Amino acid sequence: VDERGVFTEEAGPFAGLFVLEKGNTAVIERLQSNGRLLATEQYEHKYPYDWRTKKPIIFRATRQWFVNLEQIQDQSVTAINGISTVPETGRSRLLGTVGTRVEWCISRQRCWGLPLPVFYNRTTGEPLLNRETVKHIQRLVSVHGSDCWWKMSVEELLPPSYRGQAEMFEKGLDTLDVWFDSGVSWRAVLGERGIQTADLYLEGSDQHRGWFQSSLLTSVAVNGTAPYRMLFTHGFVLDESGRKMSKSLGNVIDPQTIVTGEPSKQGRKTAPIPAYGADVLRLWVAQSDPSKDVSIGPEILKITSDSLRKIRNTARFLLGNLNDFHVVEDVVAYHHLLETDKYFLHLLHQTATEITTDYDAYAFHRVCQTLAQFVYGHASSFYFEVCKDRLYANPKNSVSRRSCQTILYYMLDMLTKVIAPIAPHTSEDIHTNNIWATAVSSFHSGWFYPQAEWNNPELTQMFGVLKQLGSAVNSNVEQLRKDKTIKMALETAVTVYVQPPDVWHYFDKLQRSGELSDYLVVSECEVSAQPLDDQAGVVNLQCKMGERMVTLQMKVEVSRKLKCPRCWKHTRTADEIMCRRCTDVVNGFQTMASLHSS
Repeated sequence: VDERGVFTEEAGPFAGLFVLEKGNTAVIERLQSNGRLLATEQYEHKYPYDWRTKKPIIFRATRQWFVNLEQIQDQSVTAINGISTVPETGRSRLLGTVGTRVEWCISRQRCWGLPLPVFYNRTTGEPLLNRETVKHIQRLVSVHGSDCWWKMSVEELLPPSYRGQAEMFEKGLDTLDVWFDSGVSWRAVLGERGIQTADLYLEGSDQHRGWFQSSLLTSVAVNGTAPYRMLFTHGFVLDESGRKMSKSLGNVIDPQTIVTGEPSKQGRKTAPIPAYGADVLRLWVAQSDPSKDVSIGPEILKITSDSLRKIRNTARFLLGNLNDFHVVEDVVAYHHLLETDKYFLHLLHQTATEITTDYDAYAFHRVCQTLAQFVYGHASSFYFEVCKDRLYANPKNSVSRRSCQTILYYMLDMLTKVIAPIAPHTSEDIHTNNIWATAVSSFHSGWFYPQAEWNNPELTQMFGVLKQLGSAVNSNVEQLRKDKTIKMALETAVTVYVQPPDVWHYFDKLQRSGELSDYLVVSECEVSAQPLDDQAGVVNLQCKMGERMVTLQMKVEVSRKLKCPRCWKHTRTADEIMCRRCTDVVNGFQTMASLHSS
C-alpha cells in the first residue's frame, strides 16, 4: 500500500485499487472465486477513525524520522519534579507519559505543515541531512518563508557545494509533527525576549501528551531545563446536558454571544441568550473547577449572572451608606470600634487572606467560593441586618454609626480590589462611584492587605456562643409568629442570663451598647444578673466556647412597649410620639435646621 492508500505493484491484480473501496471488494471476490472464503459478514467493532473525515484509518509500514529520548529521560523527570502543577495531579500525568517514553516520531505524511528539510538520493534512497544543508534552508526560510521548500527546485534548495549534484537528489515530502512545531514555541516567544523560562503554561488536560510534553522535551534537549515554572491544566467545556460541544450537535455557544447577546429569530424554540457582558463570562470561568470538565448553557449563565448581580447589589449598599462618610475625619480607630464591628473585621481579615492565598495558587474557583460565602453569608445575611438600625436611626455622627461606616469602607475597598482580576468592569464601576477613591483606576490602587490587628480569633469563640443564642431566639420568635401572637421579630423582647462571669460581662457590654438586641433582631434585650426562674418559656442551653462550657438561660416575650414609627422598634411608651433615641435624633435635626436658617 502506497502513501495514497492504493495497492502497489506487489499486490498483483489488485494494483492501483484504493484499499477501502474497490480494493477490499476485489480481495473478497478473489477469495470467493478461489473457494478460499469460509464466510463474510458486516459487524461493529472498535477501530480508529479520522476525526475530521469520519473515515477509517489505513495502517501501513513506512520509513519515519525519530528522536531518541533515552538520552534526556532522566533530565526530563528531574525537570518535571522541579515545577509546580495546578492541579497537583498534572505532575503524575506528565511523569507517566515522559518517564516511560524512549522515542518520538517527528515525521508526518500530510499535504500541509512545516517540511522536514531532508533530501534523498534518487538511486539509493539515502538521506542527505547535515549542518550545511540545514543552515542553507534556514537562510532561505528566513527570506522566503517555509513554503520555499515546496516552491523552489532542488538545485535552489541545496547549498552551493551540492548544486552540481542536484540531479542525484529529490526533496522529501514529509512534514514535521505539529507537536514539535508548538513544542519549540518557547524559543520564539521567550528566546526573542531574552527569557529562558515562562512563569506559566496554561492549556487543557489533554496537553500532558501534547504541548506540555513536547515543550518540555525540546527545552530539556536544548537547555537542560523545563521551559516553564508552572503548569495550569483545565478541563473541557460541555453543554448543560454534559455532552461535548461540537458543531455537528449544534450545542456550541460562542463566547462573543454571551458577551453581546443573541439576536431573536422567528420560529426558534428557545429564548435567545441576552447580552450578559464580559464580567459574567469571566465569572463563569473563574467559578469553574479547573480539575474537571465544566458545563455551560442558558440556565448556568443565568445563575452566574445572578451571582454577579448580588455582588453589585452589595457594592450599591456599601456606596449608598458611605455617602456622608469622610475617610480622613470619620474613620474610627480599631480600639474604639463596637464589638460586632470588630468581629466582622476579623471575618473580613480571614476572607481577604484566604482570597490572596487562593489567587497566588491560581485557585480562582476557591476565590469565588470564599467571596460568595463572605458577601452572601457574613455580609448580607448577618452584618447588614444587624447594623441597619445603627446606620438609619442613630445620630449621624455617633460613634456607633461611624464605627459601622468604617467597616463598610474597609469592605468596599476589599471588594473593589479582590474582584478586579475576575470582574474588571464591575470593579471599575464601583471605583468610579466611590467618591473617596484617589487612584485613576481600580487597577492602579494596589492590592488589599488587611491590618494585623483585625485578626482576633477570640471573638470567633464569643460570637459562636451568640450564634447559638440567636438560633434559640429565632426558634422561639418563629413559634410566636406561627401562633399569630406576633407578626415580626421586633415585637419581642429577650431576657438572658449567662455564666461564667467573664462571658456575662461581655454580654452586658453588648447590651449597654445596643448591639445585643441588634444581633438578635429584637427590640430589647436584658442581661439578667440572676438566674432566670424555672418557669414556662425559659430555655436552658449549654454552649461550648473553646475548652470551656457556657451556661445560657433565655426567655423570649412579647414586648410590653409600643412601636416607634421611626425605627419600628417596640421601645416607645404610651406618652411618647417616638422612642427616646429617635426623639433625641429628630430634635437634633431640628436644632441644626434652625441654626442653618438663622
